[in-house]
Amino acid sequence: MIQIFTDTSANLPAAYIQKYSLRVIPLHYSINGVQAEQDPTIDFDGKRSGAPVSTAMINLAAFLEPLYAALAAGDDVIYIGMSGGISGTAHAAAMAVQELQEEFP
Repeated sequence: MIQIFTDTSANLPAAYIQKYSLRVIPLHYSINGVQAEQDPTIDFDGKRSGAPVSTAMINLAAFLEPLYAALAAGDDVIYIGMSGGISGTAHAAAMAVQELQEEFP
């Protein structure tokens, strides 16, 4: 089986995520200095209020844990994320792949 992963930057509707059994890795952000984790089932369009929003670099473990679980179950994984030119998320994903390749060639 192949498990398809993305992250919350894809802004996919919850119905789409569920229909295609996508695995969504949450990214972290803060609004007015309050830390939060994006929930893929929340529609953020209705939450725009002009408050200062900032993002944080994703933790390597955020990729390692779900990818490891899928690979350990015997599944293959595909990650579809945003460009490495605009986000460090792609770099974290590449680091996770490099680390996991030793155990799951």
